[in-house]
Amino acid sequence: MVNKNKGRYPALVIGESDDGKSYVNIGLTNSPKRGHHKNIPIHNPQDWNKTSFLRDDISIDSKDYLSEVLKDCNLCPDDIDKIWEIIKKKNSH
Repeated sequence: MVNKNKGRYPALVIGESDDGKSYVNIGLTNSPKRGHHKNIPIHNPQDWNKTSFLRDDISIDSKDYLSEVLKDCNLCPDDIDKIWEIIKKKNSH
């Protein structure tokens, strides 16, 4: 997990761009919706007793923009399949 610039929610890095200058990532948030899109509930990576949400899309952002690694975050094993579903959905388009 990395932190988007100050004041932004963290992102789950799932890969790197072909040129190595950007990270492929899924945004995390504490909101169940983004506009009319529903976000996917997961366990909060800092406290599994709370709920966080994954955005249901994949972004590509500069490594400079996603520069701070968050060391106190751990994905709950129960949420791994949800992440794979987002990745599969993106790869099927």
